[in-house]
Formats: sequence, C-alpha cells, structure tokens
Amino acid sequence: MEQKVQKQVLKRNILFWGSLAEKYIGVTFLIIWFYVIFFSYIGGKKIFGTEEMWEIWFTYQVMLLLVSTVVVPMSYGMVYIPLVMSFGSRRDETVWGFQIVNWLVLGEMGGLLVLFACFSSLVSKQGVCLILLGGVIGMALGQFSTALGLRFGMKGVWFVTMLIMVLIVTGGGVLGLIIARMGGIVIQQRWLWIAAGAAVVLYIGSIFALRQIVRNYEVRR
Repeated sequence: MEQKVQKQVLKRNILFWGSLAEKYIGVTFLIIWFYVIFFSYIGGKKIFGTEEMWEIWFTYQVMLLLVSTVVVPMSYGMVYIPLVMSFGSRRDETVWGFQIVNWLVLGEMGGLLVLFACFSSLVSKQGVCLILLGGVIGMALGQFSTALGLRFGMKGVWFVTMLIMVLIVTGGGVLGLIIARMGGIVIQQRWLWIAAGAAVVLYIGSIFALRQIVRNYEVRR
C-alpha cells in the first residue's frame, strides 16, 4: 500500500513539475530557432548547414542556459510552491518535486549546449564544463532566492538578485582582464573538480535551505 502511494506521489510530481519544465524548454528552443533564422538572412546570406549556424545556436544556448538556471528556480518556486501546497501537497514532497524542474532544465538545456558545441569550434570542452558549472551555481542561487522570498517577501528576492548582479559584473571583469593580459585562460583539471564539488555543495545547501523554509511556511489562501 505504501509503495503504491509513493508511486502515485512520484507520478503526479513528474506530470506537474515535468510539464512545466518541458513547456519552458520548448519556448526557449523556439527562441533559439528564431534567432538562427533571423541571422541567417542578414546580409542576404544563408547559414543553414554551415558551422556558423551551430555557433549562433551555441551562443544563444549559453545565454539562455545561464539565465534559465537562475530565473526558473526563482520564478517557478515563488509561484508554484505555495500553489501546490495549498492544494494539499506535502511540504517535503513539494521541495523534492520542485527539483524535477531544475534537473530537467539543466539536463536538457545542457544536452543541447553540448550538442551545439560538438559542431562548433567556438569553445573548448573545458569551456563547456565551466558553463554547465555556472548553470548548477545559478540553480543554487535561484533556490536561495526562492527560500528568502518565501521567508522575507520580495526583499529577499531583490537581495539575491543584487548579489547575482555583483557576482556577474565582478567575475566577468576579472575574467576579461585575465583573458586580455594572457590571451586566453587554461584551468588545471584539479581546479575544475574543486569547482564542480563546490557547485554541487552549494546546490545541495540550497535544497536544504528551501526545505527548511517550506516546512515553516504559512500557506494563505
């Protein structure tokens, strides 16, 4: 009987959170497709079937992945977590079910990123790994924003948003200076593993922070 209930819980979470993620991914893919068509006719030339097409796809996929991994946990969490709890979903179920959105968005958009990178010479394997790590960190920051938003209202969301902007400006500036002075950047393998470990720890921490806030969250109809 308990196993049957668990299967029902898993099924309804996959159907609800999974459908939200797939709709979002579908829209973002249409946006990328639109830009490929738009840029393919600039200057009267067509780029379909050329490496330039994959480079355009890859460029916009990078931007959409990094933005999506922050915005989706932040916006979907603030809207749908209180909603599903008001319909009777258990609090732990809600938090872990919400992770389906994060995993699908990062997994599928990351898969498209790797696919586009395979046909493009714009970036190295190391660069793709850094972008994916940025996506994991973005998900963690988005969930921290949701947790603070549920606890403190929009003040918490604005705080994390400002923090993200400061990190982007500071990190981008430092990286730009390094590239300008050295003509490029090569990161040792061990530092990549350390960065990956830190990103995973940050993401797990965001899950437990959200779980703690949701457990004490007062649902108001």
